[in-house]
Amino acid sequence: MRRYLLAVATLVLTLPTASAAHGPTHRAIEEISARIETGGASAYDFLRRAELYRIERDWDAAERDYVRASRLDPQLSEIAVGRAALHLDRGQPAGAKTTIDGLLSVHPDHSEALRIRAQAWIALGQPLEAARDLDRRIATASRLTPDHYIERARLLAGCGDPFLSRAVRGIDEGIARLGPIVSLEFCAIELETRRGEFDSALIRLEAVAPQFDRKEILLERRGEILAAAGRVAEAREAYEAALAAIESGSERRAGRATRELEARLRANLEAKP
Repeated sequence: MRRYLLAVATLVLTLPTASAAHGPTHRAIEEISARIETGGASAYDFLRRAELYRIERDWDAAERDYVRASRLDPQLSEIAVGRAALHLDRGQPAGAKTTIDGLLSVHPDHSEALRIRAQAWIALGQPLEAARDLDRRIATASRLTPDHYIERARLLAGCGDPFLSRAVRGIDEGIARLGPIVSLEFCAIELETRRGEFDSALIRLEAVAPQFDRKEILLERRGEILAAAGRVAEAREAYEAALAAIESGSERRAGRATRELEARLRANLEAKP
């Protein structure tokens, strides 16, 4: 039961604070509230409701439930993570960092705490400190996924062009560790294109092609790289080849993603160079 509740709490921490979630989130709050009213509520009940309140942007209610959860189980690390995330939601990165510093002083390798503090560092204008926290998160993770590397790369890329080379190196570390996974390769291609290393991006795209059965998507990406490089005629050829690939696979044309891809390709072809 404990493992299940921890998984739920971690999942909720990663959900966006969006009004679109109001319906199911509100129902979940009502269900937990009903359970709490019967007595014998656990710290996890208050923690999960706090996270749901945070999603609903009812920050005062979320804070009250974090306090109640802490009174029931002061050692529950997810409470500090949730409160730090709440500080970030409220535009208080210094408060988030202070809260998470306390947790990391006891659990220096807590993965979610390192991720949250990295976000706080970014909001405080300290991208290198953020990268160090994500470096540590990767170094101490019990199970690495592509998302660990992609999150760090996007964080660095978001700090401006001077950080792009480091972002690419970080993705290459992930590829060396996990293998040439498509999501990692595509991230590297995006970063190489952004920093003007167009030939490198094209080489990576060719390398990933055997792993990817959607030829039209690869051709669209090739067209984007060529267009960014100013090779307009070659970009048009790639977009036209992508449209031809879609038309030859008519069974996929009814799909929404394919229709959107087709619309993008036509828009690129109609755009003036």
